[in-house]
Amino acid sequence: MGIPGIMRHAYIAILLMNLVLRGGSVTDICQTATADIVFIVDSSGSVGSSGYDDEIDFIKAIVNELVIDPNEVRMGLIDYSTSVHTSLGFNLNDPNFDTNAEVIAKLNSLPYSGGSTRTDLAIQAAKNMFSGPGNRPDVPDVLFTLTDGETNDGGQDLLDDRVDELKAMFPDLTSIAVGVKDFDIYELNYIASDRSLIFTVDNFDDLDTILDLVLQEICTPPPPEVCVGENCTTTDQCKDDNAVCDQAEGICLCAHGFILDQKGNCVDCHSIDFTTFLTSFPCDGISFCGANQVLIGDTCYGTKVTETCTTTLNTCTDRHAFCNGTVCDCVDGYHWNGTHCVGSALCDDCSYHPDSCGGDLVCGAESGRCECPPTLPIQYDGECYGTKVTETCTTTLNTCTDCHAFCNGTVCDCVDGYHWNGTHCVGSALCDECSYHPDSCGGDLVCGAESGRCECPPALPIQYDGECYGTKVTETCTTTLNTCTDCHAFCNGTVCDCVDGYHWNGTHCVGSALCDDCSYHPDSCGGDLVCGAESGRCECPPALPIQYDGECYGTKVTETCTTTLNTCTDRHAFCNGTVCDCVDGYHWNGTHCVGSALCDECSYHPDSCGGDLVCGAESGRCECPPALPIQYDGECYGTKVTETCTTTLNTCTDCHAFCNGTVCDCVDGYHWNGTHCVGSALCDDCSYHPDSCGGDLVCGAESGRCECPPALPIQYDGECYGTKVTETCTTTLNTCTDRHAFCNGTVCDCVDGYHWNGTHCVGSALCDDCSYHPDSCGGDLVCGAESGRCECPPALPIQYDGECYGTKVTETCTTTLNTCTDRHAFCNGTVCDCVDGYHWNGTHCVGSALCDDCGYQPDSCGGDLVCGAESGRCECPPAIPIQYDGECYGTRVTERCPGGLNTCTDCNAYCNGTVCICFDGFYWNGSRCVGSQIDEPCEASPDSCATNGLVCGPTYRCECPYFDVQFENECYALTCGECQADSDCLDPNQICVVDGEATICVCKNDYYLDYCGICSPRLSNGSDCSCDDQCLSGYCICGICEHTDEGDCCNDCTDFRSDIVFVTDASGSVKTANYQKIKAFVIALGNAFQISDIDTRIGLVDYSYAINYVYPLDAFNDNFDFTLSICSQPYSSGTTRTDLGLAEARSILLDSANRPTIPNFVIVITDGMTTEPYATNNLPTEIALLKAVPDTTIFAIGIGDFDTSELFDIASAPEYVYTTASFDTLKTLIGQILIAICTSGSSEPPPDK
Repeated sequence: MGIPGIMRHAYIAILLMNLVLRGGSVTDICQTATADIVFIVDSSGSVGSSGYDDEIDFIKAIVNELVIDPNEVRMGLIDYSTSVHTSLGFNLNDPNFDTNAEVIAKLNSLPYSGGSTRTDLAIQAAKNMFSGPGNRPDVPDVLFTLTDGETNDGGQDLLDDRVDELKAMFPDLTSIAVGVKDFDIYELNYIASDRSLIFTVDNFDDLDTILDLVLQEICTPPPPEVCVGENCTTTDQCKDDNAVCDQAEGICLCAHGFILDQKGNCVDCHSIDFTTFLTSFPCDGISFCGANQVLIGDTCYGTKVTETCTTTLNTCTDRHAFCNGTVCDCVDGYHWNGTHCVGSALCDDCSYHPDSCGGDLVCGAESGRCECPPTLPIQYDGECYGTKVTETCTTTLNTCTDCHAFCNGTVCDCVDGYHWNGTHCVGSALCDECSYHPDSCGGDLVCGAESGRCECPPALPIQYDGECYGTKVTETCTTTLNTCTDCHAFCNGTVCDCVDGYHWNGTHCVGSALCDDCSYHPDSCGGDLVCGAESGRCECPPALPIQYDGECYGTKVTETCTTTLNTCTDRHAFCNGTVCDCVDGYHWNGTHCVGSALCDECSYHPDSCGGDLVCGAESGRCECPPALPIQYDGECYGTKVTETCTTTLNTCTDCHAFCNGTVCDCVDGYHWNGTHCVGSALCDDCSYHPDSCGGDLVCGAESGRCECPPALPIQYDGECYGTKVTETCTTTLNTCTDRHAFCNGTVCDCVDGYHWNGTHCVGSALCDDCSYHPDSCGGDLVCGAESGRCECPPALPIQYDGECYGTKVTETCTTTLNTCTDRHAFCNGTVCDCVDGYHWNGTHCVGSALCDDCGYQPDSCGGDLVCGAESGRCECPPAIPIQYDGECYGTRVTERCPGGLNTCTDCNAYCNGTVCICFDGFYWNGSRCVGSQIDEPCEASPDSCATNGLVCGPTYRCECPYFDVQFENECYALTCGECQADSDCLDPNQICVVDGEATICVCKNDYYLDYCGICSPRLSNGSDCSCDDQCLSGYCICGICEHTDEGDCCNDCTDFRSDIVFVTDASGSVKTANYQKIKAFVIALGNAFQISDIDTRIGLVDYSYAINYVYPLDAFNDNFDFTLSICSQPYSSGTTRTDLGLAEARSILLDSANRPTIPNFVIVITDGMTTEPYATNNLPTEIALLKAVPDTTIFAIGIGDFDTSELFDIASAPEYVYTTASFDTLKTLIGQILIAICTSGSSEPPPDK
């Protein structure tokens, strides 16, 4: 389940230290690594048998570098294709695979499966495996996914959700993704934890080249991403893209120009709307500016385009606007569209308005910038081009959009062999692209539904030398090439004819004897035989189920029989010498032999029945045991072969045995193998014993009958045949097993154009079958990993007229056919050259201007531009983020700035016409503009904000001291705050008192702690309350909200009606100081609600090894009563019995004080897992009982060394699980929990308020 926080950092530090001290090899690190690793292996059809072997060899190489042991590395395996092959994998805690030798043996035994690619199912299985009992909470989790393609067969729509669920449940998971050949980079990027954990190779046999890289990531997993305010070592670790790692403090902070919002994200200072905050955390002290305003100092400004402004202070809110001395106006090149300043040139900001861009440009749906439209996809020198076939073009720049077209000097024209069908250039020859148009292909060819290329039709499935063949029975054929399509037909020299024993029924060659192929035609079989619905072979009918010596038998009761062979079909019948008759005690009811005595009831007690009888597991009655299955006259019988029997009663248990007068013996043609009567002829019962069948026959794994072996697959007239290439054959019967072979009169030989490579007949021309052997194809061709046919290699991707082409930049080319492989290159008449504005960097044609393609090469872009890691285009660097008129700007404080354009990067600075300077009240500390008021930037020093009683917080903003609350830019000490004297309490109406072991600040008598953390006086009536307060029980209840005409001042949680129960952990691991922080958290969260009999009711359960104290839902009259009661409770210590806490919470909710029409909320706060064996076993029961209470939502909060699985079990849903690394950061969860509660409960005003 992963290592949280500092523990994970320590783990990585130890590994790196070992690497340095021991010489630095990957093997050294892996020998000391500890992790829970799950491998996902793709076994789909595109992988192929040889590719699968390479995958397994790669995993074995990884395993050999690790120490597989329950206390070191635990390993799980998931093998999948169309489904997850459960029988082939194993879990993290499987005792059969906890050593290297056992794992290697398992990997060596894995079979290749084939099928489609359902990676989504494999990810789901991985989540279940990590959630299982074998996963250890104190070691890293590593997921390794190896695949060669993209998810299909319906799983592609589910994959993202499955990955999201996995990463949400295991946020510290290190997920490595390896792609081979035709991988989907999007899927790999989504599966991997980070882009650095994606590895790709061109072929399966290249996997060994990335072994060391993969081992480095497995054995030294990266530290987890951390949130703002948490420890870090590098900026890459900061989860927020707008955060940086401060090297002095070692924590992630929001970067210049960004501030922390209520969700814990770094957002632009000028864009956030603070009026949406439900609580003051974590932006304590922010002046609430509107959406169209910017915060300057502690004042909100905002001037729209066309509104009056001054050049003294830049208050224009549009980022492409400036003050022209009178009003805010758009900068040159941009115009006002009524809502934004938008540009019209390529790459200009169009703010997602589709009609803003000039000419043919469109506004990009994702980028919000002017882009080339789909019909003009070629971008060159700031312009967009795209020429369709038949449209005018020039040879100077290749702008033809069809991949099979070129400029003939006048118009774009299809290359030779292709023609224009009105929408695409399509070919008509075998393997030509037909663009999924069924009428494009010539002759008998059809356009493949999946390949989009011309293929042989189903009626002519045999492809040979670029032609398609297929001859039906009765049609003319030649013996030179076997083109008969029926598997039971051959060419007799004139026409295709059925082989001996088979006849033509108009559609298939079918047989009539037992076991003959009847091709699912019920009238093909002779005599009483029927065509099997599943086997497609002639079988005995249900009325004659007994098969003996090639015949079918079945005698009903009252029909004539003989004692030589038992053919009675009723299991309670025997042959009396004349007819089949029911045995004594049974009688014939017209359909069955039935008995007249009832079975005694045994009520499922196995020892109730007498003698050999057993109590039936389903019937609950006394039955015969499996060893004595024959029931007669109240007795049970069963005689094995070789045991004594009598002919009076047939008690032989083997279905191929009879009583010979002395003992049970096998019938003729069958023999006793020690357990069954088995036969040796084709189709005989072999009872799944592989050595029972005679000659070359084998016992079928599914049928349990003697079958032809794989090496002799051709069954004819009761015999099995199969002739390999180079082996002797005859033309009378086609027994060649290779589909590209025929009998030349002496031996099986490959057909023309194919040759024998020792295992298959393979071809060497384009589209020939190469049977997945890479060295079979001629010239530059390669054997396709999925198609098994000769294809063009990646280096020569352009296929034209049966040849493969591909010309790199600087290589010789011709203008007749465009073979340049670089998309920014063209043939200049001599060699492939980069188009104007681009240059050759040795691997790509790259540009140097803004928005040019830079091929992901960091040194390709000119000036200050950098190559975007995701876009692959030249972009403005982070230090100069402001893009205007094709240039990048960014001015720091004290640096010269251009007049009329705001380029200052510090959000508390402006351009005074010469340089960027800090606003009034701020000063430059060398790195930022800092102030001393609440929420202003500050320096990381104790006295930076001290003049106002503030501290410099972890986000480098002045804030209230810890456990103070902020209201209207003032700080107030919470009741329960620690103190030494009254002067330590910031509120003048608080005093310092002794409470047990601690001294705390409390409100004076006749004062109460209101919602805003202020000690307010008790009043005689509500008339003295301000408009934003409400009077309740003689107290003014303060709400951070607006007054309304109805006299109800609040629209947030103070109007919220609910029954809330806190469950607090006071066990020994919490400690006294941290328990005070739990109480302060409960008080702060509880005081966000109006506590009364008609508003919100609050209860509390405090537990450790037992229940320490309980407050029912009707215990508190108001907020004051609640606050002082919680403050007065002492710390207990002891073991952790969360099960008792949940049981008591359920009792509170079932008490009469709970209101049935009001929603219930239970908030569980714990720092560890339930201890003591009984408590652990009892916990699931208590969770289930609590969740059964109607209309109850359970939140689970984990602190420090919490148990993730336990939290998820307790919470009503995964989104109600909250975790924090320490008690000091517990308060950061208040805002999130308030949002979750206040948006899901009853906001209906209480009665009589």
